[in-house]
Amino acid sequence: MTKKALIEILLVEESAEKANKEIEKEIRDELSENTHVIPWAAKIEKMQVINQ
Repeated sequence: MTKKALIEILLVEESAEKANKEIEKEIRDELSENTHVIPWAAKIEKMQVINQ
């Protein structure tokens, strides 16, 4: 049985100045190197930055 956690994060206002793909890459890179900051995390499988 595989368990997954979904995390929704509201980004800071300054994020409007950057492209979504660039933000995704920065977050993915940082979390991939530091998965220990999220308890029980093994790897980052999927990430998407959206405009609302």
